[in-house]
Amino acid sequence: MAVSFGTLLAGAARGLLAVLPFLRRGKAEREAGINPASADDGRVDDLLDGALRRLGALTADDSLLQKALSNGAAIFVRPDHFFKPHIREWLSLPHTKEALKELAKAHLVDAPLPINLRESLIDSYMQISGEQKTFAEDCVSISIAFLKASVEAAATDAGGRRYLKLDFSLYIIVWMV
Repeated sequence: MAVSFGTLLAGAARGLLAVLPFLRRGKAEREAGINPASADDGRVDDLLDGALRRLGALTADDSLLQKALSNGAAIFVRPDHFFKPHIREWLSLPHTKEALKELAKAHLVDAPLPINLRESLIDSYMQISGEQKTFAEDCVSISIAFLKASVEAAATDAGGRRYLKLDFSLYIIVWMV
């Protein structure tokens, strides 16, 4: 059976598209090895920001559509006790968001955890909620685990590069349709 030139070309294009993500990753790894400052963690931050929105964090910059999509997705993924207003208020604090992101990144790469950061999160949660320290510790631990799981799931998904290029809330539109 003769193979047409178009079929051969289409097969070569599919092969190239399959290899392209590995080439991009290799190029980024090489550049980071040569110049560590060139390693951009903005993609991870985007994933963590999306996870924080689904967990309940809000900002004044969020559009009405982002809020609606985050709340829609939250019904399926947010732990029940994270629907409490004081937890959402705590998650929405800039210091809380940055500290949780830093702790999640440290967990992801098994780096030493900054103890003072975790303690400041626990203290700020106790001030806002008035709950005991054990509840605050649980809330911080669950938040970090949620963020870590979100990034790991995006990294292990076969279509992960799409998540990294788009805001995660855009994926929810496709997923929910």
